[in-house]
Amino acid sequence: MLNYFQCAVLTTLSACISLVFTFRAYRKAKTDKESVILSQFTLVRSFALAFFSFLPLLIQSSDMLILMALLMITVQLFDGLVSSKTKHHFRTIGSILIAICNAVLLMLFVG
Repeated sequence: MLNYFQCAVLTTLSACISLVFTFRAYRKAKTDKESVILSQFTLVRSFALAFFSFLPLLIQSSDMLILMALLMITVQLFDGLVSSKTKHHFRTIGSILIAICNAVLLMLFVG
């Protein structure tokens, strides 16, 4: 049960951190109409991931946890890949480390 909650908490934290970064990007995109629209699409998707990442904590569903953890591992790996194209080394390393930690916790939970 401890592995379940460790994985669920990290998955939720990961989704919320992604939401914060997306919100910051949205606030910066207020000058160009196309950038604003694209950032709104991204913000809505990040909000949905963050919202649904809380479900495994609330309803304790193994299937939901596995799904959300896999989604967030994928998101964080791609975030790391995108960040590696920029000079934001902290974001690159942070995203990849969170993805690895989440994958390890998921494997410990699944057994």
